[in-house]
Amino acid sequence: MNSFSLTFKAGAGALAAVRRHGFDVASIGTLAGASGGPKWLVLSQLDRAIMQSIVPGLTGPVHLIGSSIGSWRFACYAQADPLAAIERFEAAYLAQSYSEKPDIHEISRVSREILAQVLGTDGVAEILGNPVLRTHIMAVRSRHILASENRGVLALGLVTAALLNAVSRSTLGWFFERALFYDQRDTPPFFDVEAGYGRIVPGWFDKKLRWRRPQVGNVDRTILISPSDEFVSKLPNGKIPDRTDFVNYEPAERIRIWRRCIADCRALADEFLEVIEKDQLAARLEPLW
Repeated sequence: MNSFSLTFKAGAGALAAVRRHGFDVASIGTLAGASGGPKWLVLSQLDRAIMQSIVPGLTGPVHLIGSSIGSWRFACYAQADPLAAIERFEAAYLAQSYSEKPDIHEISRVSREILAQVLGTDGVAEILGNPVLRTHIMAVRSRHILASENRGVLALGLVTAALLNAVSRSTLGWFFERALFYDQRDTPPFFDVEAGYGRIVPGWFDKKLRWRRPQVGNVDRTILISPSDEFVSKLPNGKIPDRTDFVNYEPAERIRIWRRCIADCRALADEFLEVIEKDQLAARLEPLW
């Protein structure tokens, strides 16, 4: 049995189209990026491969949609030299450092410093003027109890929101107001659609709710690419980097582990390029569920 580093899954419409007609880069209308902070580090090599093999063939307009780290990645994609931008992003992200007990102000300051390095002098103008790519960012505004900066109150509010979400997603409107910042040149096709992320979930609070899935019609023409479970098991400590690494490791050890992870993930980029260049996607695609 073949051992793969990547999994390729597709909604029913995309699965049928690729198997019948093959994969056409020009058919891509949207690229969606998952959230997850340091989890991005397993994708930085894959991002480079996509920038080299997919982005040049896009005819546009192609919509980029992300929140959290996904929006940072796409801020690199839409710059004039995306490879240089992703290199700056990776270097700045690896080098971030904090005091022993950073508060929200320190974290915000460091985040702004990273963003300044990612964008450089002309990044904003290049993103807004990209002739093919349209950058959109998902965000939420906390409401009522979750608008507090008191950690105890926030913890109580988040637990309450998570419990009520398990009953119904509609209850999240009591706690959050969803916002979409979008490129005004083209209204994105997901303007009024719930977006999701091997498994897609409708929202962050749904990650552990195995029964919660996005509406089938919203992912009918979606292709999901992710590291395989087997590949992840071979990463340092058998896991994808996450925010707990800031607590569990000293800065030097964290950077060492993250650098090794990035190096190991070159296998993802190599496999992706092989699949695209040898037209293997139809054979590799699996149903989303």
